[in-house]
Amino acid sequence: MGIAIPALMVDLDGRHLPEGLVRSVARLEVRDRDDEASVATLKFLLSYDDDGGIQPLDHADLLPGHLLSLTIKAPDHRLIKLFEGRITHLRPHLEVQEGEGFLEVVAMDVLAEMDLAERPRLWEGTDTDIVHGLFSEYDTFSIVGQSSYQHRLDGIVQAQAGTDAALLRRICRRNGWTCYVEPQYDGSVVARCAPRDPEEAVQPKLVLRGEGACLDWVDLQWNGTRPSKIWASAVDPLEGEVIRGQASHSDASFGEEDLLQTRHVAFREPGGLPVLGHRLRHPPVAQSRLETEARAEMDAERFMVEARGSLNPERYGQLLRARRPVDLVGLGRRYSGRWWLREVVTELADGTLYQTFVAERNALSPIHQQQQQEQQP
Repeated sequence: MGIAIPALMVDLDGRHLPEGLVRSVARLEVRDRDDEASVATLKFLLSYDDDGGIQPLDHADLLPGHLLSLTIKAPDHRLIKLFEGRITHLRPHLEVQEGEGFLEVVAMDVLAEMDLAERPRLWEGTDTDIVHGLFSEYDTFSIVGQSSYQHRLDGIVQAQAGTDAALLRRICRRNGWTCYVEPQYDGSVVARCAPRDPEEAVQPKLVLRGEGACLDWVDLQWNGTRPSKIWASAVDPLEGEVIRGQASHSDASFGEEDLLQTRHVAFREPGGLPVLGHRLRHPPVAQSRLETEARAEMDAERFMVEARGSLNPERYGQLLRARRPVDLVGLGRRYSGRWWLREVVTELADGTLYQTFVAERNALSPIHQQQQQEQQP
């Protein structure tokens, strides 16, 4: 059975797919992450024409490179532009028995398009300027954080040897930014490259037990082997000196008790010093850049606690979106609180919405906090 209309609307190159084809969609999955391209997968059930044709396998425009847009009706009855990107893969599955075959159509957003061609060139200005410049070449409006990297002004230009996406990933990693694009309902696409912000666009809380419960289950993991220090050093061949630095982390915390301070370090070197430390690989030969990259690396390593869970969007009352903060409630005093949603997978099958998520945080809630701050069953 296909997906109910009008729960799903599919556009191909700006034109609506015929209702009959949309009804043949047995399953839709959209995977959104804060560090890579969004991926959409549509599973069409195949039908056979009297003249030997197979639909939608023989559809004229259902081919790699064509623009695919997906809009769904959320539980709160709002129309959400869930995905927009280019078709990248077609996966037909044919069987002797009619009715068992299907076609999977896979599409990825503009970040995948930016990874197709290597473009050697030089860039000047700040990292912020470069990111704006990259996205402008793909007709994508971008919101970018402020970077201290000044190319050419400090005698160093930014060389690009690979793809636009490779340069983008490199810039975001050294500045401590997440990077993603999202389609808007008005037809525009917006890119955001900036640090995780625990206070920006906070979504309604996700509750495991008690009043307002919308979560089905949650798995938690605290990785206690992540490094607590990042050291950095580089040799300046022109000045003949060694540049050294140690990372300090930013102040953006998803909780009140920092994990680095909370964790009891049991792993030690023979000399008694904590062994949980890493050295920054391939550091830049400039003091300010070295400290910036070490800080970004330290910020990433602080996200030691991970939550994986499943929710019912109907009980939640809306669609959960990735790349935003949310409060998880009902996980005990230590783990309840503000989390960052690194990934959300939205699935639509037989007219029913399902969502799973991966969240992370770099701090905990104090176990002595007031009881009313924790939702009780």
